[in-house]
Amino acid sequence: MADSEVLELYIGADQAPYWDIYTTPAHTANQTMTGWSTQLEIRRTTPDDAIVLANSGTIGNGLDTDTRVTVAIAAADITHPEGRNYYGTLWRTGSGTKYPLWSGPVRLIKPAATS
Repeated sequence: MADSEVLELYIGADQAPYWDIYTTPAHTANQTMTGWSTQLEIRRTTPDDAIVLANSGTIGNGLDTDTRVTVAIAAADITHPEGRNYYGTLWRTGSGTKYPLWSGPVRLIKPAATS
């Protein structure tokens, strides 16, 4: 997922968005994240800035070893209404640090019912 690209998540569905992390803005070098802790936070764009989701990520192999963050989202994790009035940040956490790895708009989508 590119920086500031819209993250689209489906309400009531299991999903696992992922980000390949780079050391350069031009995405020419992959960031090895061995031992890192990460968390995806999604918030409403309302005056109270209410949290919608806060899930930890796991580090795995992307283009190189330990260069991809994947966040598992269970069907029951997202209960807010559909819409575009959300934003998110993928944080590097731990060791007293909180550093943004990705930030951008989030769209919650209500999928069609299955028959």
